Amino acid sequence: MKEMGQKLLDNAFIILAILLVIFASAKLVAHYNSDSEQTTRTDVKVLVYSKTGCSYCRLAEELLEKNNIPYEVVELTNNKDLIIKLVKQTGQTTVPYVFVNDEFIGGYQNLHALNESGGL
Repeated sequence: MKEMGQKLLDNAFIILAILLVIFASAKLVAHYNSDSEQTTRTDVKVLVYSKTGCSYCRLAEELLEKNNIPYEVVELTNNKDLIIKLVKQTGQTTVPYVFVNDEFIGGYQNLHALNESGGL
C-alpha cells in the first residue's frame, strides 16, 4: 500500500511538472507574439499623398499599417497646386503618390511589389 501511495505521489509531481512546463511555454509564446505584433518600424519614413475615397490610397495605408510602418498622409482632394507639382515631379497622374525615405517609389502597386520583394 505504501508503494502505491508513493507511486501516486510521484505521478502527481510528474503531472504537475508537465503542466508547469506547458503553462510556461504558453506564456512565452503569448509574450513573443504580443512583442512581435507591436514592433513598429522606425527606420523607414513613408509619405503618402492621397485623395478621399481612393481605394488604392486606402490599400496603401492598410499595407503600411499591417507591417507596422508609420506613415504620414497628405490629403490632395482640394489641393490642385500640389497635384500639379507632384505630376511634374514624378510623371505620375494617379494617386496615391508614395515616397519612402524621401524617394518616390510610385503608387500602391509599386508599394505592394516593394513589400513583396522584402524591400520595404
